[in-house]
Amino acid sequence: MWLAPWAAEQVRVWGGVLEHPSGSRLFNYLPQVDGFADSFGGYTIEVDQYWFGHVAHKKTKLYICGVDKSDLPPIPYREGKAKKSITGQVPNTQRCTQYEREYTPAELAAWLVDVASMSKSNRDRQKKRINNN
Repeated sequence: MWLAPWAAEQVRVWGGVLEHPSGSRLFNYLPQVDGFADSFGGYTIEVDQYWFGHVAHKKTKLYICGVDKSDLPPIPYREGKAKKSITGQVPNTQRCTQYEREYTPAELAAWLVDVASMSKSNRDRQKKRINNN
């Protein structure tokens, strides 16, 4: 219960990206998707892991600090209907296995690493603000 808020704090201090399920209560305490950035410069976007190669549509929110939205690597978009679904309750789909529900597609993992490697720590961002004033 305490790990997700701690992870968000680490992203705020060091920069990077926090990936969490779209329906997570954690996002009640973080900026809304397409909303204003918080006082740490962090913002939230939502992606569908299906776009990155997941077997089902699986919405995920990403809290990002230290990288401007305009600098994010391109997000792929994949059209179509998945043959599987997380719950199995989507018509004409099979339910994902436990492994399929939990895994992160390699393309998304690489994208997250790219974003994290671009990020600047909060200390670096503060220095930049001080030097620009």
